[in-house]
Amino acid sequence: MRKKDILFNDIIITDQFPGGNIIVDKIESNNVYLRQDLRDTKPWWHYWNFKITINRPQKLVFHFQDDIIGYFGPAINEGKGWHYNKNTFISHKSFSYDFLYAGTYQFAFSIPYQVEDFERFFNKIENSAQKHFAVKTKGGRDQFYISAGNIQADKTILFTCRHHACESVAEFVLEGVLEELILTSNPIIKECGIYCFPFVDLDGVENGDQGKDRQPHDHNRDYTDEPIYPTVRYLKKFINSKSLLYSIDFHCPAKFYGIHDLMSLIQLEAPHNTAQELFSSFLEKQNQKDKCSIQYFQKNNIVHGKDWNLGAPPTFARFCNRSGVKLAFTFEVPYFGHRQEPYMPQELREFGKSFAKALIGYYNDTNN
Repeated sequence: MRKKDILFNDIIITDQFPGGNIIVDKIESNNVYLRQDLRDTKPWWHYWNFKITINRPQKLVFHFQDDIIGYFGPAINEGKGWHYNKNTFISHKSFSYDFLYAGTYQFAFSIPYQVEDFERFFNKIENSAQKHFAVKTKGGRDQFYISAGNIQADKTILFTCRHHACESVAEFVLEGVLEELILTSNPIIKECGIYCFPFVDLDGVENGDQGKDRQPHDHNRDYTDEPIYPTVRYLKKFINSKSLLYSIDFHCPAKFYGIHDLMSLIQLEAPHNTAQELFSSFLEKQNQKDKCSIQYFQKNNIVHGKDWNLGAPPTFARFCNRSGVKLAFTFEVPYFGHRQEPYMPQELREFGKSFAKALIGYYNDTNN
């Protein structure tokens, strides 16, 4: 259960909006003490997203209990779109903001992406794509997916995103992938059916849940004999009903530092890693050819048996591979990156377009 809006003198803080997530512990003078709402996630995760309304100019300092502020401070929306301002960064636990005008402002761990954002994107492709109802979620929402291309063909490609509700930045890459495949003339759109579930954990996305490590397990650990989430049950049947050629699941990694700042393909155990490595080589070459501002290097893949990529949990990618999909993997899109400036939506979309070109190249090489 979410807390009600927090009102203190001339300040109102709320998470009562799609994707909202915050707990305010106290406000003392110009210091706001707050934390992320873990809800049913255990033991811990990093997502937060709140709006604040003030009625006079003032400077506030926001203090979190955990290290959950990125390198560039919070994502900020002052009513004209999202951006970062590194001058707001104090530490990974605190940031400051100088409110020059009365009004409502929004701050988040990273740039959010809600259903309304996908609807705006869908307007761009709606003449070449269709939207379908899949199933009712646990929360009673209409789970949807889209299709495009030659849906009568015996070759199908499936994209998914938001198995973990908080992993918003990956959606911008997915937009680029879909735009390139659907709106350009290429052999995949002509010869394959393209399907996409942009919000696997739709309830979590709109409710502002962490999603990751949701108890008793999250959506990307639900590909068992008896899934508990309606969307996963539907997806399992969907996968088994199609002649799937490729399935790609877009994620964001842990918050930041090290491998979590790099674009990476999560490789599975042999023999599934062979096709993944071949695609990786196409992706690296295409990324360099397109001179993408966001770079990808195959050496940054997280191979099975290293770092956190251990064991054989019941994930989407593993289920697809075991179901006979020729190329299936998870791809991790960092929240911020490792540069002197953060990854922003438009360049993430451009990365996605290059990703799609690499997939076309891989298709041409392996299906002729």
